[in-house]
Amino acid sequence: MDKARLLQFGLVLVIGCVVGLTAIWIRDVPASVDSAAARQTSGTDDRPKMQDFTLPDLQGKQITFSAFAAGRPFVVTFGQTTCPPCVYQSHVFKQIHEKYGEKVALLKVYISEPQWLAARQVKQLKSTTKTLLDYPAEVYSRFGVYTVPVTVVGDAQGGIMVVGGLIPQPDPSKLLARALSADRPST
Repeated sequence: MDKARLLQFGLVLVIGCVVGLTAIWIRDVPASVDSAAARQTSGTDDRPKMQDFTLPDLQGKQITFSAFAAGRPFVVTFGQTTCPPCVYQSHVFKQIHEKYGEKVALLKVYISEPQWLAARQVKQLKSTTKTLLDYPAEVYSRFGVYTVPVTVVGDAQGGIMVVGGLIPQPDPSKLLARALSADRPST
């Protein structure tokens, strides 16, 4: 990516963060979503699927989403260190982890952030959420949403149920109820 496009992308992210502060939203993803991140579908379920990706964690180890999620409902948040709603999201992730433990795969992905800066914020927040780095923002850009945070919630089969901004408070379990119930076999 040349300097001009990188600068333009950075500007879009800053504007997106400002917009994200004033317009925090969560919406259901219709089956007709036609984004690159959601084109994979399977069998009879026409729900868009989370496209697999591999990114480095804070120690440089390559983590593949499908192996990390391993058949669990998931919540993935893309954000930046300078975005207050993204920082807030870390507190919500702690609540989710306290309630569901390892039943839900939680991933925080820092976009366009150097490793040292992301690691510093993770340490300051005392976050235990698995953290990955998407420095060129390639995975993030698949969603076609240019605000931060971007949160993707899905079921154990990889079906995307929600793409949005902040996880709502005070009870984030309401957001996960559908993803968790989608994993129960129907009778």
